[in-house]
Amino acid sequence: MENDRLIPKEILTLQSELNSEGPKDLQLPSFDQINVKSLQLIRPDETFNQMDSEDTFELSDNFAFSFKGGELNTIKVPQEYLDQGLIITDMTHAFSEYANIFSSYFSKLISAREDLITFEHYRRLSGGVFIYVPDEMKIKETLQAYFHYSTHASQSIQVVLIVGKNAKLSITENQMAEMVAEGDYSNFFEIYPQEGSVLSYVVNDQSKTTGHNYFYRYFETSERATVNLTSGEFTEGNVLINNKIRLKGNDSTGEVKTVAIAQNDQLSAINSRVTNVGLRTKGNILQHGVILDRAKLVFNGIGQILKGARGSDSQQENRVLMLSEKARGDANPILLIDENDVTAGHAASVGRIDEEQLYYLESRGLDADMAKRLIIKGFLESVITVVESQRTQKMLRSVIERSLNIDNQ
Repeated sequence: MENDRLIPKEILTLQSELNSEGPKDLQLPSFDQINVKSLQLIRPDETFNQMDSEDTFELSDNFAFSFKGGELNTIKVPQEYLDQGLIITDMTHAFSEYANIFSSYFSKLISAREDLITFEHYRRLSGGVFIYVPDEMKIKETLQAYFHYSTHASQSIQVVLIVGKNAKLSITENQMAEMVAEGDYSNFFEIYPQEGSVLSYVVNDQSKTTGHNYFYRYFETSERATVNLTSGEFTEGNVLINNKIRLKGNDSTGEVKTVAIAQNDQLSAINSRVTNVGLRTKGNILQHGVILDRAKLVFNGIGQILKGARGSDSQQENRVLMLSEKARGDANPILLIDENDVTAGHAASVGRIDEEQLYYLESRGLDADMAKRLIIKGFLESVITVVESQRTQKMLRSVIERSLNIDNQ
C-alpha cells in the first residue's frame, strides 16, 4: 500500500491480527436512546488509509501543531518547553523513540475489542499524535491542536496525551475542514492526567462534513488530578461522541461541560460518563443543546459511583431546547450508585422556547427572529459562564453567534 510508510509497523501488525481474526462477536455500542445503527457510522467500502495531498496549514499560534493529510506536518513549540522535556510527535516516532512510555499507554483505555466501532477504528488506523508533559511542568500557554479532515477520504487517527505528576496543561482540540469533507472519520483520544496534575481540555468542532464522525475521548485520573473537559459541538455531519472520565485516583475531580447545536437533518448523539472509583472523587456533567430544522440531538449523562468510592459526589444537568416542530431531542440523566456514603443529583429537560419570554422581548421592540436567537444565546450562556478559561468562553460565544447569525454585542 502506498501509504504504509506513514503507518508504524506495530500498527500494521495489529491490523493484520484484527483482519485475520475478524470482529467475531463484537457488537455496535449500546447507549440509552441512541440508535447507533441509524448513524451508519461504519461503511466497509470506504478506504480509510487513503490521504489527500494538500498544502501545509499555516500556524499563526506560537504553541500549536497541525495534523493534516494523515501526518503531523507542522509543529511550533517554544524552545524552553522542549528543553524541559515536552514531547509532541507523530505515532511513528512515538513507537520508535519513546516506546518505553508510549507503548505502556497506547490502546490501554480504548481497546480494539471494546465494540465494533473500536475494532473498525484500529483496523483502519492511519496515524496519530503523542503528547507528553513531564512531571512538575506547568505550561501557561494554551496548546492549539488542529485536526484537519481530508476532503475526499475517510480516516482514523489516535492521540495519546500524558500529563505528568503535578504538571499543568491547557489544550484546545480544533476539528477543521476547509471544504466540505465527504468521508467517515474516527478520532480516538486516550488521556492520562497523573498524580496532582491539572488538565483543561477544550473541544472546538466546527467541521463541515457529509459523512459520519465518531469521537471517543477517554480520561483516567491518578490521585488528586483535575480534568475539565469543555466541548463545543457544532459539526454539521452525523456524529457519535463518547466522552468518559474515570476518576481512578483518590481526591480526583472530573467535569464535562458541553454546548451543542444540531441542524438540518443531522443526528448528534453525545454520551458523557463520569465514573467515581477512588475515595472522595467529584464528578460533574453539564450539557445544553439547541436543535434546529429536522435535526435530532441526544444527550446521555451517566454518573456512576462504584462500590468503595466513599465520600464521592456525582452531579449532572442535561437540557435540550428545540426550535422546530420537526426537531427531536432527548436528555437522559442516569445515576448508577453502588455506595452509600456519597452524594448525587441530576436534572434534565427537553422543551421549546418559552412563549412568555418571547412575548416580553417582542414587546420591547425586537422582531421574533432576533428574540428567539437571544433566548437561545442565554440558554447556552449558562454553560459558558461556568467555563474557567476566558479565551474558551470567547471562542464558544463567537461560534454560537456565527451559527445563529447573532451580532456580537
